Amino acid sequence: MGVDLEIMINKKQASKLLKEITWDDFLYLLKYEPYRWYRFLEEFDVNEDWVSAINGGILRSFDMIKLVATSEMDNDEKERFIDILLKYDLIFLPDIKVNDELRKNYVSVFDLFYAIQKLVNNNTDAVIKMAEEGDVW
Repeated sequence: MGVDLEIMINKKQASKLLKEITWDDFLYLLKYEPYRWYRFLEEFDVNEDWVSAINGGILRSFDMIKLVATSEMDNDEKERFIDILLKYDLIFLPDIKVNDELRKNYVSVFDLFYAIQKLVNNNTDAVIKMAEEGDVW
């Protein structure tokens, strides 16, 4: 089994991410699920030794800004990603580095998605009723 990328958001900002009307930022981050850690580093031409030397192997939003800016992404993609990095306190790390200490202040973006999916699956009738009644705004 390989090591996957984990993206976590500061718990204080998670509701901001989810309350965004279009969910554009949330959906953008979800495109990295599932994604291998080594592929993520390759995409941004980053050496794993360098990552290990800073912040205990965790890339923070401000670390990612420079990596995205110098990446081979097209300009629109760079602007979109940098906008998200400036807006939220995110950390990018290999899933094997997630621990209880990090979980005190951060929650997995991917786990937020799975929690929403479970909530909808467990309440499908209520969701459909809300839609039928136009009780969506």
